[in-house]
Amino acid sequence: MVPETEIWGNRGPRGALAGNQAERKEHLLTFNWRKRRNLLESLVLAALFPGYLIAKVIPKNQRLCVFGSSSGEQFGDNSKYLFLHAAREARDVTCVYISRNPGIVKLLRDNGFRAEYLYSRRGVAASVRASKAFVTHSTDDIHRLLLGGARVIQLWHGTPLKKIGYQTRTEGLPRWMRFKIGLLKVLYRLFPYLDGTMSFDHFCVSSDQVRDSFREAFRILDSSMVTVGQPRNDCLSPEFPLQPGLFPEVALLERLKKDDAKLVAWLPTYRRLAGFGVVNLLFDFGFDENECERMLARLNLHLVVKPHPHERDALASRLQGTDRVHVYEPVDPYPLLRYTDVLLTDYSSVFFDYLLRDQPVIFTPFDYGDYQKYSGEFYYDYDLVTPGPKCRDWKEVLHELEVVCQKQARGESDDFATQRKTVCRKFNQFGDSFSRRVWQEFCSSGAVGAEHDVARVKSK
Repeated sequence: MVPETEIWGNRGPRGALAGNQAERKEHLLTFNWRKRRNLLESLVLAALFPGYLIAKVIPKNQRLCVFGSSSGEQFGDNSKYLFLHAAREARDVTCVYISRNPGIVKLLRDNGFRAEYLYSRRGVAASVRASKAFVTHSTDDIHRLLLGGARVIQLWHGTPLKKIGYQTRTEGLPRWMRFKIGLLKVLYRLFPYLDGTMSFDHFCVSSDQVRDSFREAFRILDSSMVTVGQPRNDCLSPEFPLQPGLFPEVALLERLKKDDAKLVAWLPTYRRLAGFGVVNLLFDFGFDENECERMLARLNLHLVVKPHPHERDALASRLQGTDRVHVYEPVDPYPLLRYTDVLLTDYSSVFFDYLLRDQPVIFTPFDYGDYQKYSGEFYYDYDLVTPGPKCRDWKEVLHELEVVCQKQARGESDDFATQRKTVCRKFNQFGDSFSRRVWQEFCSSGAVGAEHDVARVKSK
């Protein structure tokens, strides 16, 4: 393992991002704020305010709940697993998954679940009549205009390392972007429902220890947060049923685990930097596919790379394609994590969830200095919350991987076993029954029946 002072020091040309630094910085900052919806769309939706009021006064069906995720484009994350639990277990409540993707609607219907296409009569009707809406990113996981009067439960999509929300770095933004943000703040103050990310009644967190981070990011009251865990972590349990029709990736994972092979998964963070991504994280830091293949074969390992969907094609085109190195196509990483024996990652909060499996994690913060410079500060001391070796390049990764495998073969604990349990307890207050706990919190008799104050961010 490399000394931490070396890891976090000045990397020099090898670790630095190539190209025009100012251009990269502007690109990243602009990208971060674009996620808050563009000005034109917000103006259009503000003009449709009467539609929101109509949805607000429509009587709600107390036995109807809707679910959505990722702007309605995916069946994934916490909404996916809570929906599967509720649809199977809740006998007195109708659970409907709302999507803008007809393929997802068909998939769910073919497997016996209730799903509706958002832009259909039944999709709109379910959305405006639902008493509760469960989302993972914003109210646009379903639709901002249609959820007036519904209780919005923000499941969110992980425990962040990097500062998010209103703590996102804004210095250095171009003048036109600052003007746009100013107008958006005015619109959000006049029409709070427009800011879909910040409009919710309850916010779910995985541990009391992370409440401060979310309170600062979203400027919400502590009383609006509920410590219940993340439903997606149910998938990590061997007891969770991976229905073939909904989890076709299981066939691939089972095949890779044949003959006592072990699976190593690399889940790098999506950088959002023009000209710098997962391909750079491989080949700019000494990745040799042939060398890696030989070591993987010797140790009977498979390396599965799970890139961001936007980078999948670029990565697949650069890798030669071997028997031991694979690019993972499914969007949902949780079945993969369930089968993973060693996790490789850098700044992805997915490792907080993986700690529940008490398996080794090797950290790959190759561009630590650059990442902090362009993506912003962390909520936590990186060294203290990352229980595993930190590597500067792929040579060190392969070395640490071999060390871990040798200890596993001898039945020995790795050097970070104790720290791993400590960090896990801090960030995961519960270890099982995540969906059941969330459902009981919000949908048991009388659990969310009283009047409430909507937790919405106040514009500066």
